[in-house]
This record gives sequence, C-alpha cells and structure tokens, in this order.
Amino acid sequence: EQAGIYGGVEGFGLGVVASDLNLDGCPDLYVANDFQENDFLYFNNCDGTFTESIATATGHTSRFSMGVDAADFNDDGRPDLVVLDMLPEREEILKTSANAESYTLHDLKLRAGYRPQYARNTLQLNRGGGRFSEIGNLAGVQATDWSWAPLFADLDNDGRKDLFITNGIYRRPNDLDYINYVGNEAVQASLGESITSQNLALLEKMPRIPIPNYAFHNNGDLTFTNLAEAWGLARPGFSNGAAYADLNNSGALDLVVNNLNAPAAIYRNRAREATGNHYLRVTLRGSAPNTAGIGAKVIVTHGGRRQLLEQMPTRGFESSVDPRLHFGLGGSTRVDSLLVIWPDRRFQVLTDVAVDQGLTLSQERASGRYAYEQRGAAARPRFTDVTAEVAVDFRHQEDPFYDYAREPLMPHLLSTEGPALAVADVNGDGLDDFYVGGAKWQAGRLFLQGRDGTFHAVDQPAFRADSLAEDVDAVFFDADGDGSPDLYVVSGGNEFRGDYEALQDRLYLNDGKGNFRRAAGALPRLTESGSCVVPGDFNGDGAQDVFVGRRVVAGSYGLSPTFAM
Repeated sequence: EQAGIYGGVEGFGLGVVASDLNLDGCPDLYVANDFQENDFLYFNNCDGTFTESIATATGHTSRFSMGVDAADFNDDGRPDLVVLDMLPEREEILKTSANAESYTLHDLKLRAGYRPQYARNTLQLNRGGGRFSEIGNLAGVQATDWSWAPLFADLDNDGRKDLFITNGIYRRPNDLDYINYVGNEAVQASLGESITSQNLALLEKMPRIPIPNYAFHNNGDLTFTNLAEAWGLARPGFSNGAAYADLNNSGALDLVVNNLNAPAAIYRNRAREATGNHYLRVTLRGSAPNTAGIGAKVIVTHGGRRQLLEQMPTRGFESSVDPRLHFGLGGSTRVDSLLVIWPDRRFQVLTDVAVDQGLTLSQERASGRYAYEQRGAAARPRFTDVTAEVAVDFRHQEDPFYDYAREPLMPHLLSTEGPALAVADVNGDGLDDFYVGGAKWQAGRLFLQGRDGTFHAVDQPAFRADSLAEDVDAVFFDADGDGSPDLYVVSGGNEFRGDYEALQDRLYLNDGKGNFRRAAGALPRLTESGSCVVPGDFNGDGAQDVFVGRRVVAGSYGLSPTFAM
C-alpha cells in the first residue's frame, strides 16, 4: 500500500496485465476485479509508486471482470485493453440467466462512489494522455459467454492482432430454473448443515452447457469477426487458461488451451501454408538480472504500417505466453526498420531486415536514451471545455424517478430525456444566444451572449411559472411573423400520465428584445409525453408550421403515441 496499490477486502482480482499504457517508459498495471469492486488501473509514477486512475482513464468497465490483455490492436502506437466478462451471445442462455444486478442496486453503487460497470466484455481503445474509449459493442466482441482468457495475437500473419477468447463454466449457478428450484422452501428445508449425498445431487441439477471458444479476426477497422469455426477452434468445452507459442517454429502461433475436467488442447496453426503471409520472430537477451528483457518494446515498420509489441509474457488468465515476440507481416517481403527500446531506455535500430526468420537481439548492443516524452503525448483534443471561461452557470437537475417500478418491461428509462437545447439570436444584437431546458421542478434558462463571448442568464418569469414540466426538446422559430425568434418547448418525461397540464407543450413569444411570454391557447391540447419538434413550411404558404413527435403513452409502454402537425 505504500506504493499506492490498494489492499482492501472487497477486491476479487482474477486478472492482471502489465503494459506501458501511457508510454512514459514505466510499466503500468490493470487489475480486473470480479463482483462489485472497481477494476484498478495503476499508472506507474516511475519512482516505485503508482497512482490508481480508473475513474479518470475510463468511462465504464466490465462488471464481473476476469481475464485481461493489453496490446496495440489498431497499430496507432498505443497499447489498448480488453477485459472479459460473462455476457452470453446465445439468446436462449441470455434469457434463462439471472441479471447481473437490478437498476436500483446499480444506481445505489454509483451514488456510493463505485464506477459504472456492465456485465459484458469491454475493449478500451487507448486515446493517449491516459484516456480510453470503450468500444466493445462497436468492435463486436462484447458477448462471448462466461469468458476467462483474452489473448491478442496475429493468428493469420496478416499484420493485425486478432483476439482469441476462452470461455466456459462447468456448472451455471445463475440459471433461473436452478435458482428457482433451490430457492423452494421445501428444498431448503431438506438441506442439512453438513454436506450429504442429497446436497451433491442438488448440484447435479445445475445446468452444464459446453461453449465453443472465440477466435476474432481483426478486420483492421476497429471491428472483429468470429472465425473460430473456420479456423478449427470452435470445439465446445469448458476452457480457462490459454497461451500462444510457435511450438514447431513454423512461423505461425500455435495455441495451448486448458480445459476443465478434460485434457488440455494444443492447436497447430497452419496459417503459413494457408495464406503464405510472412513473419518475423524476435528473441530478446536482456542484461542481468532482467535477462528476458521484460518491459522492452519492439516496433517494426513494413509496407507503410507500424506494429508495437511489448515483452510481457504474463497475460490473459493466469497464463504466460511465448517470450519470443511474433510479428505477422502479411505480404511484406522486407521489414523497413526495427526499433528495440529496452527497459533502461537504451535502444537500437535495425533497417532492411529480412522476413521469415528469427532474430536474437542483445541489450548490450543498445545505446543512447529513448525520448518517451515525444511518444506519450496525448492527441490534441478536438474540443475544449470552456464552460467556466464563457461564464455559463447551469446544471441540469434530473429528478429521481424509477420507471421500472411501474413498467418493468421497458428497455430503458424514458423519464430522463432532457435537457433540451435551442440556439438563436433572440435580442437582435447579432450574437447567438441559447435556451437550455430543465427537468421537473427546474425552470429552463435563457443565456444571452455578450460582446466578450461570455453569457449571462436572463430571468424569465414565464419559464419559472412552468417549472413543473420537463423540457425534452426546444426550437426557436418565428411563430407570429414579427421577425424575432419565438420558442417552442416540448414537455415530456414518464412521470405524469393522463391529461396532465405538465405534459402540455408550450409556445413562448419573443418581444424582439429577448423577453418571452407564454402564448396561452396557441397550441392544441397535447398531453402525451413529447419527444421532438421540427418547424418548417410544410404546405408552402409562407408560414412556419410545426411537426411535434410524441415519445410514449405514459404508464402504458408499448402503446404507440400520436404525433401532431
């Protein structure tokens, strides 16, 4: 703990991987924790201490985190992360499995300071500067059932790192039928305090479903395709630990998979014969005591592409892979350059390297000091937060409402649709102003822009009078033809039901100076929860018409709401 590594009792660490994630020359640590504890991301301070940074580095993580691997799968020079969970791909297994946790428990944990966690695989794309974007769903690797070992490796030598995943649980304790059975009072009453044959017989009723492992081919566009069947890796079973190595020195990575209550499996890789793709194998000889060169990096450039591998054999799930670094090169017949950066920052460069061979590189031949400062800098952000600089003081205050208690079949909350936002020059000074809507019991606010680029809120009694309504959309348009933008606000949410005044949309007329009053009786009675508003001259008469969409019939999810024009 003096080094900054947590020692709490809640941690249930199932996986750990070391990788220089922020490219400062010092290996960082990712710890995958099962159950409620957050995953931990420890950035190395390069002085024997670490800083835990999961909250600032990621937006969310896996819920039941198991195995973890780190590798630069998109070849941008930054190591990425994959963490496995237990989301089934097969619909029948998904529907017969207990949920990870209720929404109320999830919300309670967030309020208690836990990070957002979701029961699926997560793929964290390294954006530089210690920040990651989670793209598991986008990449198509989010659901591989009860999974253990992820391994990034180029299995077909095309120059891109593929993703192999083992999975399987010998008995499924989260099966709903089994949970209902063992929860029966009569069954519970028959169980004694000591283990009996009856207890063991009860365990036999827990379902057993062998699942094939997954072999995701890297498509080169941040997505993957499962080719386990085509590659001969789809044998159903209960697998956990796994490792890759070129066991027969054929130039292709073979796989060793541990299977529960079954012999381990060895898969010979015939990619060289099947594709003809080239490779390069690098063996590192480090200085004592780190003779394996743990922590070293090798970067190869070929055919306009660049690949990074780190010498960290321990990865996946309680497994260690071949310490020889394997680069698939596709159709490249030469390696333009090979850079080795040793843990002490000495480096060496080779050029015009022949392919289809094994190289042995020694740290004793390295020199200089590699400048990590140039590699670790974050990409320049496209957007900069200037809220404080422009003096906008507003925070949307969503009122707590639990939709699922009333309508448990809803797929997501419909009471949190705001805030609305609309932009226009409301006072005719040539500068854009904006309106931001409020939630229930929070009035929307109008911000006028000054010549110095800052904004100030203008009190609008008409907005305060309608604070009970929840603003879900808004738009400025000239409703009365006086040349000044008026404001239409859509009322929505899912709390109110029936003919409730708080669901009535509102039209506010502008006096041309940025002062608004509600136009009583200007709109028809619209008391279904709204969603959107779009103005336009639909009939070509020169006057602005309005399309108003409705979101839901509150309290009756599944019924189709109406719309109005």
